[in-house]
Amino acid sequence: MNALILALAIGFQEPKQTPEQIESALLSSLDNHFWDAKHQRWREMAGKDDQVFLWGYSVLLSTFAIGAKLDPATYKPRMEKAFDGLAKYWTTKAPGAYAVSPGQNPKNPDRYYDDNAWVGLAAIEAFDATHEKKYLEIAKKVMTYLRSGEDDKLGGGIYWHENKKESKNACVSAPAAMLALKLFLITHDEKLRDDGERWLAWTSKLADKDLLIMDNMNLDGKIDRAKWSYNSACYIEAACLRGFIVTRESPVTEIPPGIVRVIQMTDASTDRWLEPDQNLVNNPGMFAMHLFEAFRAVNQVMYQMRFPSKLELPDTGQYVASIFEKCRNDQGLLGEQWNRKPKPNEQLKLMYTAGLLRTCLVARRQP
Repeated sequence: MNALILALAIGFQEPKQTPEQIESALLSSLDNHFWDAKHQRWREMAGKDDQVFLWGYSVLLSTFAIGAKLDPATYKPRMEKAFDGLAKYWTTKAPGAYAVSPGQNPKNPDRYYDDNAWVGLAAIEAFDATHEKKYLEIAKKVMTYLRSGEDDKLGGGIYWHENKKESKNACVSAPAAMLALKLFLITHDEKLRDDGERWLAWTSKLADKDLLIMDNMNLDGKIDRAKWSYNSACYIEAACLRGFIVTRESPVTEIPPGIVRVIQMTDASTDRWLEPDQNLVNNPGMFAMHLFEAFRAVNQVMYQMRFPSKLELPDTGQYVASIFEKCRNDQGLLGEQWNRKPKPNEQLKLMYTAGLLRTCLVARRQP
């Protein structure tokens, strides 16, 4: 049987896209569907005449900042332009912070502590790519704002929303702990280390019996038991940062209890959210993208401690390729979920497609 007949017999299969082709296609999708050239701004949703909210913008900032370190020619100009646009979200009401959208009432802006934490983390990534202090200053300003959202109620923790102090959420305290510990590694300011460890400890109050992190605690002490992958992922990454700091100062001969817990949480996360038979993720993409960075953090801290990883961690590149192949619509855009194509009339947000590009870039990083 010649090759042509064999191909017809088994069914012709197009070669899968290379990582470089996937990255290029996702970047083109962002440009074509979300960049508003007329107003020189990014859209929240494809096909809409709107402006991206801060959460989605923070995903874009982070994506371009990670890319700027890997491929400066392609991503650094984009990163710089995006951070220039961030200034529109800044509000001066003390302490200054970024609002959910531009054009806010300066006396009563709509500001979320978690949105600002994501911006701070993106700024750290930009500093890592460029070593330009202006990005470090953004992260420091965000830290000042995050500290203002903490009080003694519920034993600490940071509120979710500045004007509606009704709950303290893992989606704030966990990334805030990450930001504080990353800033500590740069500045060696012990106050930042204290902040990070305190916020990490508070977030552990939301751990369920399976060790995964639940969503929030209201001021009556009632826990919202919803579990989103980014809450556990950010806890894992913050705990790995803490483990890196501690073991760098005092080398260990066995895996510390905190890292044992991280390994158990990582195992529970893969069991709950990954679909390994299809290389898909059973969770919204804007949450799931953080899982893959958490897996990388586990590998890093185990390597730094000179212990082989006890987990067979998923191949991020394989998941990116599978999600890219199976979950985009005819326009090349992703919906909210990373285990199906977008539904008809589903709102297609910038953060969904940017999140997969970000994960594609994370896969390019060294372990």
